[in-house]
Amino acid sequence: MPLVSVIIPNYNHARFLERRIRSVLDQTFTDFEIILLDDASTDDSRKIIAQYEGHPLIRVVLSNQNSGSVSHQWNLGVSLSEATYVWIAEADDVAAPELLANLVSRLESRSTAVLAYAQSWFIDELDQRTGDLNDWTADLDSERWRHDFVSDGTEECANCLSVKNTIPNASAVVFRRDAFLKAGGASEGFRLCGDWMTYSKVLLQGEMIFVSQHLNHFRLHGGSVRATTSIYQNFAESLRVTRFIMDNVTMNAAAKKKAAKAAQNAWWIALRYNPIPRSCSIWQFAHAAAHFGVWAQIKFLIMVPLAGIARMRWISPLLHAKRKIMAWATTPKGA
Repeated sequence: MPLVSVIIPNYNHARFLERRIRSVLDQTFTDFEIILLDDASTDDSRKIIAQYEGHPLIRVVLSNQNSGSVSHQWNLGVSLSEATYVWIAEADDVAAPELLANLVSRLESRSTAVLAYAQSWFIDELDQRTGDLNDWTADLDSERWRHDFVSDGTEECANCLSVKNTIPNASAVVFRRDAFLKAGGASEGFRLCGDWMTYSKVLLQGEMIFVSQHLNHFRLHGGSVRATTSIYQNFAESLRVTRFIMDNVTMNAAAKKKAAKAAQNAWWIALRYNPIPRSCSIWQFAHAAAHFGVWAQIKFLIMVPLAGIARMRWISPLLHAKRKIMAWATTPKGA
């Protein structure tokens, strides 16, 4: 039985799939199997997958009907595994050859850790680097994710995952299979935030290891789930995750305030640039934010008309002028 099961869940990522498979096969750590899943792709994925039929390290599982759920694919892959560790290697991402060796060795040396993940580069459709995930976490702490660290999982949920998903790419993560199963598997019923919820449940069981070396390449492109999920669905799912964390983790007043502020900022950005679809209810969002307290719910409601005003074309120049005046007024004279 291999020590690691590498699960590659694919749906319509034919143009990236061969690159992904090759980056797994090129790992310096070799005690692994690959479970290659295809969720009824309609592109040329099956032609690429056919090239690996019979490969000694690869098990191919083809679905005839699309599940509509990334989390369902995670659960299917893990159900086929008996390994100690699992790496969900998303089909459109790429790994450095040392990823598995680094993360598995960290987990092997620390039995209390349930999850390890590495820093990621952002890449585009042409494999060109466009940034890294330090930009994503800088608002929480500009230095913390520049260094290796180990943290208590419950504290990580309380102070970081309650604010945003600080583990935003599954391809950078290796976790213990038994902790995943104890958490109930991947959380289905989500389109985008299922990984965030799953990591939160897993981390309630033990420690988290972070490796600051860039061992993962997180691809951003127009065909990804992230790019095709509406901002309001993403926000509604994020409220479900933060509610779970606040219901299951003891948080001090400062942590609760930080989480509430982050939700309010995300709500404002959604409203400011995107009118609420008719299929969504303002009251639904306000009710979903109940875990932040009544005052937060009131703020959610107040922001709706304010954002409507801000979206009006004539208000933008006024806001720009106000910012310039405020900047001038706060600049030390004679500087």
